[in-house]
Amino acid sequence: MVHIVSEKPTKIGYLLIKEVTFMAEELKSPIDWTYVRNGQFVACLVYNKTRKTFLFVRQYRITLLENKESPLLMEVVAGIHDQPTTVETLQKEVEEELGMGNSISTVEYIGRFYSTPGVTCEFGYHFYVEIENENPPKQFGGVEAEGEYIERVELSTKEMLKMFKFGQIIDSKTSLLINWWIANKADLETIQWYRAL
Repeated sequence: MVHIVSEKPTKIGYLLIKEVTFMAEELKSPIDWTYVRNGQFVACLVYNKTRKTFLFVRQYRITLLENKESPLLMEVVAGIHDQPTTVETLQKEVEEELGMGNSISTVEYIGRFYSTPGVTCEFGYHFYVEIENENPPKQFGGVEAEGEYIERVELSTKEMLKMFKFGQIIDSKTSLLINWWIANKADLETIQWYRAL
């Protein structure tokens, strides 16, 4: 059993940082731990059945500069879970980031996963989504009032799998969803092609 000895919350911008000291039966002495307390998110791999393409977004993730990576990261559609249901949040994010929230034809729930439990209590609901849209809007997505800059990235199955195989997709939730798609949706011919790369 875990016992919280002390707890100190500090608000920085929209983040809540918590410094906690805890004790457990298995421990010889208390442990100090600092983590970010934030909410839940929804993430989805989007497949356009009409055009036979996958849709991703590219947006600024300034933390990547710490590791000398480009701060423009390609990832799946995702956002803070701020609607009454996860599916409503998903539809809102597909609309905001891709302009195609009304084109959703299939929603398949995959699972709930923690992103980085050593430093945050954040977890995400992950989905596979199919849309049907022949002529996607041309403009970039995102909410201008929130300062978002989002590029839509459209890839064929082979383009996506090549990028994934050769380490060009570095976001964990995106990698999780592509792995799920390979295991659950890819046909035998695609799997054999992928393995031969």
